[in-house]
Amino acid sequence: MADHEVADIGVTPEREQIAIVESRWKDEVLYYETLYEKTHNPMYAWRVLALYCAYKVPLSFYSGNPGPRANLELPVWCCKYFLSASQELESLAKGDDIREELPRLDGPPRNSVDATTAAALIPLALGLAGRQGKSMLFDYRSRKMTGFEASLYDTLRENGLSPKDATEILLDRTGLNDERSLRKRFAKSDVRLTQGLTNPQSLGRNKGKAK
Repeated sequence: MADHEVADIGVTPEREQIAIVESRWKDEVLYYETLYEKTHNPMYAWRVLALYCAYKVPLSFYSGNPGPRANLELPVWCCKYFLSASQELESLAKGDDIREELPRLDGPPRNSVDATTAAALIPLALGLAGRQGKSMLFDYRSRKMTGFEASLYDTLRENGLSPKDATEILLDRTGLNDERSLRKRFAKSDVRLTQGLTNPQSLGRNKGKAK
């Protein structure tokens, strides 16, 4: 699941409910870890934290949520990110200019910044604004959108459209001119690609007929 979905397991015995939650949690953590390793975008660590908290709040999703009793742990890669981010926030709170490299033990300290500048540097402290100006929030949103478009292609194919017709619809939607650009766009998505996009031969304006 690219986004968290909660099945109706309220009538399932509690032990089985807990097993379902633990299994789903492992799948979600692995999924977002793969995306984090691919993109280095900390939004995926925040996504895992949000899911963890949602599972652990007793009244999340439905009455009797078994999540608080499930054996769930934040993965190490998330903890490493949050540790680094919290240290950078702490440095900002002390007035350090985190745009500068960490000082050596025997070297001069970082320069200071005022409160207004410190507040503006919070996205950098959280890793959401790269030092080269890249916005991880925009990157995350873009991948979510292309993930939706990739899922739409698979849905169109599952509903009986030919590869040509499904591709034409997506080309019109995205404003792209050719299949190569469309395939390149999908490669940047965070969706778990299914039938159509895992088989390049099934994507194309001039390739074959629908089965």
